[in-house]
Amino acid sequence: MSVRHLEPCRERVSTGDTIGAASAFIMNVANAGAALHDLSIQTGASVESLSAFASVGKTTGTTADAVAAMMSKLARNMAGAKEEGKGTGLALKALGIDFDTFRKMKPDEQMLTLAKSMDKYADGSGKAAAIQAILGKAAAANLPFFKDLAQVG
Repeated sequence: MSVRHLEPCRERVSTGDTIGAASAFIMNVANAGAALHDLSIQTGASVESLSAFASVGKTTGTTADAVAAMMSKLARNMAGAKEEGKGTGLALKALGIDFDTFRKMKPDEQMLTLAKSMDKYADGSGKAAAIQAILGKAAAANLPFFKDLAQVG
């Protein structure tokens, strides 16, 4: 049998591979959209904002799930915060953010406001302490994400 006889088979295999790859791509896009929809329901942020935040997070390894976790932590801390109190309220004030205005924002607006406010301050332990007071002890690891978010804004 010559190679020439195998040509039609090669074309069918190639077409099948292409269809399989396209099908897998479409399924991945659909799954990602469904996951963002679920995170939107959990956080109150729009799918569009979560998608944009996840895109920004790619350079720092911050996933949409991590962004949603930060939003949830922020919501919990805001629910228990008082303007004059310690912790979240005091840290927001230190960053120049009006507590009452911030409380009324949507979660995605809060994240962007937080990023832009932190971007005005020099990197270092003071900035890390502020974000930890707002989002918890592990939040300092997310400072690169907030810096990128402020830049893209």
